[in-house]
Amino acid sequence: MTDEMTSESARTYLETLFVKAGKPDGRYRTDEEQVTFLSENGAQRFKRKALGLCGRTTLKSLDEVAQLLVDTNIAQSIEEARQYVPKIVQANELHSHAINRGGLGYMAFDEIKNPSGDVKYKITAWTAD
Repeated sequence: MTDEMTSESARTYLETLFVKAGKPDGRYRTDEEQVTFLSENGAQRFKRKALGLCGRTTLKSLDEVAQLLVDTNIAQSIEEARQYVPKIVQANELHSHAINRGGLGYMAFDEIKNPSGDVKYKITAWTAD
């Protein structure tokens, strides 16, 4: 991924990452429908791992988010996952600031800093209205 990401390439990047976490359900779909299903399913699985069943928001360190990416099969190693996190934040900002979880709502990633400059990652989930 280059530094010059567009909204469309950001959407594709996020979809491609979350497809890795998706679990097929055995239903017949076109290739495009399957990618959409797996991406939304993967995003939901990641949300559940990061926030639990009813969680809305959490703050995590880079290593904690990286571990979540490994735990959900989005990345194969912590090192690989650490490289994904800033790109996920950047892509999320360009892609309407929302990752679709299917009919279950949306999820967003933000990088936040405290006054001393420590960086954490905020993961937020909300339902579609």
